[in-house]
Amino acid sequence: MFNEKDIDRLITKYRYENSENDFIRLPPTHEATMMEIVRTGRYKDVDRLKRLSENQIHLGKLSDDPRKNMEYYSVLIIGFLSRAAMDGGMSPENAFDLSDVLLQKLSRIRTVEDMEDYILFAVAVFAKAVSETRRKANPYVIEQSKIYIDRNIFRSIQVKDVAQFVGLSPEYLGRLFKSVQGMTLHNYIQKEKIEAACNILRFSDRSISDIAMAIGFASHSNFGQVFRKWKGMSPTEYRNQYREIQYSEPNSIPRL
Repeated sequence: MFNEKDIDRLITKYRYENSENDFIRLPPTHEATMMEIVRTGRYKDVDRLKRLSENQIHLGKLSDDPRKNMEYYSVLIIGFLSRAAMDGGMSPENAFDLSDVLLQKLSRIRTVEDMEDYILFAVAVFAKAVSETRRKANPYVIEQSKIYIDRNIFRSIQVKDVAQFVGLSPEYLGRLFKSVQGMTLHNYIQKEKIEAACNILRFSDRSISDIAMAIGFASHSNFGQVFRKWKGMSPTEYRNQYREIQYSEPNSIPRL
């Protein structure tokens, strides 16, 4: 088991050996450019990226074997690319599936040079997938989100649930929804739940606590706070003001 002194000693040794070899680490800007191309779906910009050997830049030393070192680095990069793809709008399931496929093919590549080319290929593939995801993420997706919310209005609904249903990342769906609807997806869910609650308050005798539970709120107090946010009054005040009078059936039908 390593302790703090062991780690300090190993890092010092590592840095000393690298200084003797004129070691230069791959600049963060190179990796950042890869991630940005994927995140924005600009797959045609992959040509801007040069193979690592063209810049004569070294990677961190993950193994004494150069091929194994590049393989380890490629695995790390593909993992980072999958995260960037999710930030760009891909659903986690699709991003992880693509990552798995790329990693499986990576295991069959034998030379460092081919792995360098493969990294650029992976950037292009992820960026293309993000571009396709965004192309499909039009108002149709917004309407599908609304349908999901309407069908599940009497359940607890999280943004991630809606995102999974439409096949986008929660972050990207949130940005898309706000740009189209002018409000956050979270606020839209709240608004629709409060509208459902208003109908129950107007047309039933159910208690406020029962209504709060029925539409998926964690507590009576939380329901009250959210209700006031949207209606400017408490649920009880709303019921007293807008309650529909219920008429009972007469005991007998008068003869004409």
